[in-house]
Amino acid sequence: MDNFKQLRKRFDLCCPLCKNKILQNQKKLQCTNVECPHNKADAYFSLIDEKPILISNFSDTIFRSEEINSQITRIKDSLIKQKLNNFIFGRPVVTEKNCINFLTQLKKNNLSPRCLIIGSGEKGRGTERLFKDRDVSILGTDVYESELVEVISDAHYLPFENESFDGIWIQAVLEHVVNPKSVVDEIYRVLKPHGVVYAETPFMQQVHEGCYDFNRFTVLGHRYLFKRFKLIEIGGNKGVGTVATWSIKYLFWSIFRSKKIATILSIPFAIIFRLIEKLADKRSLFDASSGVYFLGTKSSESISHRDLIELYKGMQ
Repeated sequence: MDNFKQLRKRFDLCCPLCKNKILQNQKKLQCTNVECPHNKADAYFSLIDEKPILISNFSDTIFRSEEINSQITRIKDSLIKQKLNNFIFGRPVVTEKNCINFLTQLKKNNLSPRCLIIGSGEKGRGTERLFKDRDVSILGTDVYESELVEVISDAHYLPFENESFDGIWIQAVLEHVVNPKSVVDEIYRVLKPHGVVYAETPFMQQVHEGCYDFNRFTVLGHRYLFKRFKLIEIGGNKGVGTVATWSIKYLFWSIFRSKKIATILSIPFAIIFRLIEKLADKRSLFDASSGVYFLGTKSSESISHRDLIELYKGMQ
């Protein structure tokens, strides 16, 4: 239980169901709310390798606390594969730039900020600076266990007390949650006043991770999802060349019934389309980007529908 003690010192954990405090009870975790089902011994929260599994089976979740392995096969990329991906598909320059901006904003109000990474099971591309910054205290959470995950939880029911974090990073996650508005509400709740959030979500991509893929957003739709946040920057991430590569890959996949064959056959197209993409009008990132991003701060005001459409900077 030493790891849990350290977590309690660093972060304010709570019951994901009722948001009351949780305490150690032998080798389990107990909600302190006597009216909560997790106050009873048969529903105490468990730990794995001293990491708390704070998923409530009494909530409307597609995950169960007894099943915390990844729902899909995940293979850690080698350094060679990472360099090959950068050569074929290009470096994640937008994410890298936004990561620097995120860290700058994060340290404006606190030189030693606390940052929650939602979906930390895999390290996102372009996040190296965030993980290497020793001034930032990072907590990783995901629905499955990995070396980068300290708390196992469902993002719809974050097990953290109100205003616990200075910043939240959520990359390639909101497409995999059933109710993204509910997740963003939770992000708003656990962020401190003026806390910073950065989100990346797909727009023009085919389904990935099978039945665990639910949502897509335009730049403006994504911005409105974070309507209670003050805008710092929005935009598209990866343009028409990447979109074309996704389509070619899935075309080959549908014909040959093999993801591996499709990936290999799409590589020449990826290289060609990436070069062609350099000629594309930047405004097309609002209309035909592979993904979208939002960087903003927690606010007491909300963007209006009229103000939303004024943000459009596309080609139409």
